[in-house]
Amino acid sequence: MLVLLSWPAPAQARWLEASGRHFVIYSEQTEAELRSFAENLERFDATLRFQLHRADLDRSPQTRLTVYVLADQGRLDALLGARGVAGIYFGRASGSVAFTSQVSRVPTDGGLDPQTVLFHEYTHHFLFNNFGFGAPLWFSEGYPEFWSTVRFTEDGSVQIGLPAMHRNIELTLARAMSVRELLTLRYPISDGETLAVVYGRGWLLSHYLSFDESRRGQLDAYLRALSEGQSAEQATHVFGDLDQLDRDLRRYFDQRHFTYALVPAAQVPIRPVAIRPLTAGETAMMYVKLHSKRGVDSREANSLIPEARRIAARFPDDARVQVALAEAEHDARNFAESEAAADRALAVDPHSVDAAVYRAWAMWGRIAASGDATPAQWQEVRRRLSAANHLDPDAPQPLELFFKSFAAEGIPPTQNAIEGLYTAFELAPEDRDLRLLAGRQLLVAGNAAGARGVLTPLTSDGHSGRLGPRIADVLAVLASDGPAAALARLDAPSTDDGRDRTH
Repeated sequence: MLVLLSWPAPAQARWLEASGRHFVIYSEQTEAELRSFAENLERFDATLRFQLHRADLDRSPQTRLTVYVLADQGRLDALLGARGVAGIYFGRASGSVAFTSQVSRVPTDGGLDPQTVLFHEYTHHFLFNNFGFGAPLWFSEGYPEFWSTVRFTEDGSVQIGLPAMHRNIELTLARAMSVRELLTLRYPISDGETLAVVYGRGWLLSHYLSFDESRRGQLDAYLRALSEGQSAEQATHVFGDLDQLDRDLRRYFDQRHFTYALVPAAQVPIRPVAIRPLTAGETAMMYVKLHSKRGVDSREANSLIPEARRIAARFPDDARVQVALAEAEHDARNFAESEAAADRALAVDPHSVDAAVYRAWAMWGRIAASGDATPAQWQEVRRRLSAANHLDPDAPQPLELFFKSFAAEGIPPTQNAIEGLYTAFELAPEDRDLRLLAGRQLLVAGNAAGARGVLTPLTSDGHSGRLGPRIADVLAVLASDGPAAALARLDAPSTDDGRDRTH
C-alpha cells in the first residue's frame, strides 16, 4: 500500500506505550514527552470530573480511550487520507480511538492545533459516558469547545476557560444569532456558517454561565432539568428571561476580557502512568495496526495483508502481533486465517480478550460465509464469546457480539443476550451503532421511555451525519404513535452515514 511506503521503515521508529487509568497512548515521542502528554490527558479527565462532580468509577481497561500520536501532520494526513485534519475520534465498543499528531507549541494566531481537537473530542467522549441524556446542539458542541482550550502549568495546575482563539471569526458572526435561537437550534443544519456560529456562540454561552457570578448554578440546574427529561425548550426556564440573557451575553462578549480559572494540581490528583517500549514485533506491525484501527474498506484491507503476514511470520510468539494479524485478516474477510492468528495469540497469552473475541468473530464469519451453518456451530461461536466475556466481564464487545449472533443465526435473542446488550451500551455509550442497537431493542420491548432516553442523544450529535435527523423522525413517530410504529420507521430502508468502515 503506497501510504505505508511513504513513511519511514518501522525499524527507524521507537514506539512507546503509555498506560493510564483512562487512556492508552502509542507514540514516537521521547519517554519524557510521552509521560508529560499522558499525565496531562489523565489530569484533563480528572479536571472534568472535579468540575462536573462525576465519580471516577472502576471500569474495564477495555473501555479506555486509545490515542495514537503520529510524529507530524504529514503522517496524520497520510493515515487519514485528508490534508490538514488536526485529529479525529471514533467511539467504538471494540475500543474507542483517537488519532492526533505531536505539537510542539500551542498556536496563538487562531490556528486549530491537535491538542485543542483532542480535548474537544475527549469531552464528547466524557459527556457520552457520564451524562445519560441528549443535550441540545449548543451544549453538545459549545461545551466541548469550552474545554478544548484547557492548558497546563509546569506544576500540574490546570487553566480552564482560556479564550477560544480558533473561534474568532465565529464569535464575531455569532452576534447575529439570538440566545433563544441558539438554545433551541436542532439538526439538520445545511448551512455551514450557521453550524460554525453554534460552535463559537456555544463556547461563549458556556464560558459566561461558568464564570459570571449572577448566573452561578444555572448551568448545573439546566443539565439537571435535561437529565430529568425536560425538553430543550422546557429546560431554558432556569435562565429566566431569555431576552435579558441575550443582552447580558452580548455585553459579556463586547467587554473582550474573559476570566479563566486555575485548578491547583492537588485538587485533581492522578494515578501513575506506566510507560513501556513496544516489542520489535509490535513496532514492525504498528503501521498495519494504525490503518486497521482507523478503519478500512475492502481494497485497503486486502492491501495490508501481505505486510501483516510477513511481519507476523517473524514474530509467531508475540501475542499482540498475532492479534493485529487476526484483526487485519478479519477486515479482509480471511476468516480462517484470522481464527488461526487468534489461536496463536491465545496460546501465548490465554488472557487476551482481543484474541478471544477474534477467535469467536472469525469463526462467525467463516460459518456465515459457508451458507450452511448449523445450530451447533452458532452455539460454539457463543461459547467462545462467553469465554471472552469471562476474561473481562466489563468488556463491551463480547456482550455486543453475543447479542448480534442471534440475529445472524436468524433466531430471537435470549433474555440473557438482551441484558448483555444493555450492559454493553452502559459500558460504551459513545458507540453510535451500539446505541442504535440498544434503542431498537427497547422499542422491540415496548419501552418507549427507555428508547427515547437512549436514542435522543443521536439527534444532537454533530458527527452522526444523516443519522441524527433520521432518529429525530423516529422519536416523533414514537411520541405520536408508540413503540411499534417507531420500530417500523427505524427499520425502514435508510442511507444514513456516520458509521465506521470496518468497525
